[in-house]
Amino acid sequence: MIDEAVAVVEQVTKEATSTKKIVIIAEAKTNVLPPNQQLFLEAILKACKLNIADVAVLTDKDPLTADHKEINAHYGAENIILFGRSPSSIALPVYFPPFQVQSFQETNYLHAPSLEAIEADKTLKVQLWQSLKQLFP
Repeated sequence: MIDEAVAVVEQVTKEATSTKKIVIIAEAKTNVLPPNQQLFLEAILKACKLNIADVAVLTDKDPLTADHKEINAHYGAENIILFGRSPSSIALPVYFPPFQVQSFQETNYLHAPSLEAIEADKTLKVQLWQSLKQLFP
């Protein structure tokens, strides 16, 4: 009986994590975002009419983030946003400038400076907002 309950919980957890259509990968010193960056990210998501439950947030310390194919296989992501990471950091074979939305194999990608850099610079915030409006009209 307990084994069945554990199996159900594992399946629900797997389905919940594998159905995130938006993946955010942020540069961080540890495997979790610092509280100030977490709050800033939540504010960004709120402006896009999303919340933290709508996205999978990973840091660059997560081994899954080394390859876009693994990320897509795990999450089935429609949108991947990189903060403080370049497209090549996830083995993406195309390069595009920061703040440009780029489609590749049915996934939209966006890369931008780190959350910390964006939070401190109004010009970067405006550029990010313009890009996010393309991803989430």
